[in-house]
Amino acid sequence: MRLLPLGLLLAVCLCGCVSPRSAVRAAVDPQRLSDHPERYIVAGVDNEEPTPAGHAGSSPKGYDALTVYGPTSRAVQVLHGVERDYGLHEVTAWPIAPLHMHCAVLELSADADAASVIAALAHDRRVRIAQPLQTFTTQTTGL
Repeated sequence: MRLLPLGLLLAVCLCGCVSPRSAVRAAVDPQRLSDHPERYIVAGVDNEEPTPAGHAGSSPKGYDALTVYGPTSRAVQVLHGVERDYGLHEVTAWPIAPLHMHCAVLELSADADAASVIAALAHDRRVRIAQPLQTFTTQTTGL
């Protein structure tokens, strides 16, 4: 039995983990969001993996269950369209895999009214959820 060098073994294993899905972008500085939370909203769009056409005897997902935890290209396109149509700017985003949803914190344009934008997004068929950015703080007392 011949053993592979460790570097080659790692390279082979890592190549098997490559996926066309995008990785999640790094989170933004929390201070930016907490300074003016009224200038931000949270929106979510579908992040459903398209069902591939199979052939007789195949399994629906195949055997490559390892994927990057990130948005589908369709979710990214939809979110970019929402940004463009409403004059929004993505600050940070993340997928919620169990809900098949991709969420983003979106910055409002300088002249936009958050309530009006949220109301419009609530009627946009591309958007599953839209709400104001909520901020929370903890309070401590001396022990």
